[in-house]
Amino acid sequence: MSEIAVQPSFNGGEWSPNLYARVDLQKYRSAAALLENFFVDYRGGASTRAGTAYVIQAYDSANPVRIISFQASFNVGYAVEIGNGYMRFMYHGAPVLEPSFAITAATKANPCVITIPGHNFVPGNWIYLTGVGGMTQLNNRYFKVLTVAGDNVTLGYLNGANIDSTTFGTYTAGGTAARIYTIASPYTSADDLRQIKFATNVNQMILCHP
Repeated sequence: MSEIAVQPSFNGGEWSPNLYARVDLQKYRSAAALLENFFVDYRGGASTRAGTAYVIQAYDSANPVRIISFQASFNVGYAVEIGNGYMRFMYHGAPVLEPSFAITAATKANPCVITIPGHNFVPGNWIYLTGVGGMTQLNNRYFKVLTVAGDNVTLGYLNGANIDSTTFGTYTAGGTAARIYTIASPYTSADDLRQIKFATNVNQMILCHP
């Protein structure tokens, strides 16, 4: 017959199998055989660890990438993606974007070409499109800039494949394009990104590497 045991605290944390028989120890009554994906509060309670959500693939996933959290203030936190010579920043579940440019046209072709007067994009940039009228298949998605010819930008998937928009809706009006904010980093794939040390001072982060 099973026996119900009331355990008021988990302050003992996860118990080693080598100590399973040590029922005489005081911490035995406040421990667990397995405490996976839980945080133990100093008052004794245990709560499940927060989950994760997919945001976007790494800019250069062919090389090692490290994610570092940066709490800039009490209610402003970032995830910093450090890769092969670059850094990107995630905020509220999305990449930080640069100021956007207005879209004035989009072709139904393979590959798809959009017109963005006055943009500063270059091939290889990742951009985010939203608010496009008619050709709604482009909305709320990230694309890679394949080529640039004046105001005309050729779109591709993030893996570099062409965007075939021949079956998309016909563009009517509106829409904006914004580049994912990316800065240069002194750390490359030749460095062991795991050795990056960091410290924060309010809204500043200091990084160093051996």
